[in-house]
Amino acid sequence: MELLWQWAGPWIALVGWAATTLLILRTARITFIQKHAFAVLAWIVWMFVGFDVLVYNALLQADLALNIYGGLTLVIATFFFFSAWRMRLRANS
Repeated sequence: MELLWQWAGPWIALVGWAATTLLILRTARITFIQKHAFAVLAWIVWMFVGFDVLVYNALLQADLALNIYGGLTLVIATFFFFSAWRMRLRANS
């Protein structure tokens, strides 16, 4: 049960990122590309704290947490990049 509470940090960070991203995507004042860029930046901010909790609780070593965090950030950024690119192609055709 204690292990479950130690993993609460990344889950809270994931929920915070999802809520922030929903707010960003519903904003009408910024462009579609800017919305995707802000969503990736929100991921970086929220999940840095989430993975820091794992290192603080000694569940992950710092280098392993950094590798996982960097890999997931790359995947999220690539997903948003291709999503924005696809939407831009649809808008131009």
